[in-house]
Amino acid sequence: MVSRTVSIFLISAVLFPSILGARENSSLLYQKGAALARAGKIKESVVLFKRVVTLSPWYCLGHYGLGKAYLHQERKNSDAIKHLKKATELDRTYAPAHFYLGFAYLLGGKKLKAIHSFQQAYTIDEEYIESLFNIGVIYDLMGSSLKSHLYFRRYFLEKEKEEDEIF
Repeated sequence: MVSRTVSIFLISAVLFPSILGARENSSLLYQKGAALARAGKIKESVVLFKRVVTLSPWYCLGHYGLGKAYLHQERKNSDAIKHLKKATELDRTYAPAHFYLGFAYLLGGKKLKAIHSFQQAYTIDEEYIESLFNIGVIYDLMGSSLKSHLYFRRYFLEKEKEEDEIF
């Protein structure tokens, strides 16, 4: 009796997914979308990233990919902000999302929010030293030459350290 129940369960487990059809995998779709974006096929990547977000609305990389792709499209900056911000909310430690959110805010004229996003990216991951340069640019645009100078100086000191490191 038990072996018959187990056999029916195993057969059902094997046949049931094939009857329903293969379920799309959001991680694989994200990878395909990222490959398309790297190849310069932004519109095609947006289609895949939208599917990723629909399949897995709580998947940080789906929102990150979609937001970053929107940065490359005209009149999509508010959508870029929306999805990059969502990515930072879903994973507060994902430095790339903070970094590109900084660009989206800067393109949208939200300089203080851009500074905050670039600072977050650098705080999370010091590999994002370009954040320091970008903050310097923003302060320069705002007419704050002293703060601009300080961030440019920090950037070049960090860049010099990076180049001196052997390992």
